[in-house]
Amino acid sequence: MALKRRSLAITAFLVIVAGTLAAPTAVARDGAPRLPGGARDITETANGQRLIREARARYAARGFEARELRVVRDETGVLIVPRDTRFDTYGTTLEDGREVEALAPITQDDPAWVTASSSEEAQVTALASPTWKFVSNNCYTKVDSPWAVLDHCYYKYKLANDGSSTYDWYALNRFGTASSNSPWVVDLARIRAYRFSGSSQKWADWSPRSDWYGGSCSTVSIGISTPVGGISQSFQRCPDQVTFKKSSSTSQPDYTQTWFGMGTRGNREVNFEIAVRVAQGGTATFSIPAEIRGSAY
Repeated sequence: MALKRRSLAITAFLVIVAGTLAAPTAVARDGAPRLPGGARDITETANGQRLIREARARYAARGFEARELRVVRDETGVLIVPRDTRFDTYGTTLEDGREVEALAPITQDDPAWVTASSSEEAQVTALASPTWKFVSNNCYTKVDSPWAVLDHCYYKYKLANDGSSTYDWYALNRFGTASSNSPWVVDLARIRAYRFSGSSQKWADWSPRSDWYGGSCSTVSIGISTPVGGISQSFQRCPDQVTFKKSSSTSQPDYTQTWFGMGTRGNREVNFEIAVRVAQGGTATFSIPAEIRGSAY
């Protein structure tokens, strides 16, 4: 088991670190959002600067241009985030059984044009076809030092020309790539999205809809179809297991995808999409935590 293998190497390396509960709105002196108690900023340390350089190189290789980055630490590891990222916290259980609070980035608030264009479109484009419009995106990195990293991102969309005077719809694509720090291995990668604030949300759609178990890699496509399609992504699904967990249809949307594969040295992808319904003129803001676990072998 990963815990047993990890404990063998703990004398050589110290792994997991700190977190808390409640998303701050205050801003620190340096202009970055203030961290919840228990978390700390390590951006200016030598390790923080190294992690930023490495993250920028990975982002560039994947075609993403990072803005100014910040490095923070909690009890589950290290997060590399855009400097203006706000945080929520959530409860999680470490491998040793301890229950802790961990940091979760929050998706950006909708820009002003999203609300403005919604009201205008309702009046002048009632007969136009519904279409998803891009709202925002960002990428982040979760680090389980020294073993593994998970670069994870989101894209948020809002449905335009939906033809409804009662509801608006939002879609969220979450994806990530887990990789080991040679010569170590990856054991688990997990991404999640749940309502943080804004309007009350109701489920519209989610994808994938089933767990997967397999012994070889294959390229698959995922995409939501309710209330309309038009957003789909392809990713490489690899052994050993890809599972999902979601909240019930009568509760606030909460979706988690987990890849399990003990002792993997290759890259592994995770990817899901959800669509939610909110009251007309409402907004949808999500907490988007991620988790990565690696070990010595």
